[in-house]
Amino acid sequence: MVAIDQIVKLKIQCFSMLISPRLNMWWNLQTRCKKKDQSKFTFWIKGYEKNGENEYLNIYVQGDELCAQTKLLVKDWSALETLRKNEGKGYVGAEIENLVMELKGSEDAPQFVYVEHSAIID
Repeated sequence: MVAIDQIVKLKIQCFSMLISPRLNMWWNLQTRCKKKDQSKFTFWIKGYEKNGENEYLNIYVQGDELCAQTKLLVKDWSALETLRKNEGKGYVGAEIENLVMELKGSEDAPQFVYVEHSAIID
């Protein structure tokens, strides 16, 4: 289980960045997703969100010189059904191992889409 102090530290790192480094980090995240170079990231669950017909998994992302938050559009919840049923409750702070996501949409409106993962470490 991820310690609470690690989550707090991660949140502080994410929110303490200036605007231009933050934009650079988003570009870095998008670039790595396009290149399928996601193995150097660590992912933690922030929560679940439903917006209209779409359902999302909100996550923290950390890697070399990168700290960000994003939301993943999840179309197939079969591997995450319990998380969905509980609306993310009980999963906040859990690490998602080997998460694979695709970058869809346009450069102006990028959308990260969940593909698969190997485990959730609570």
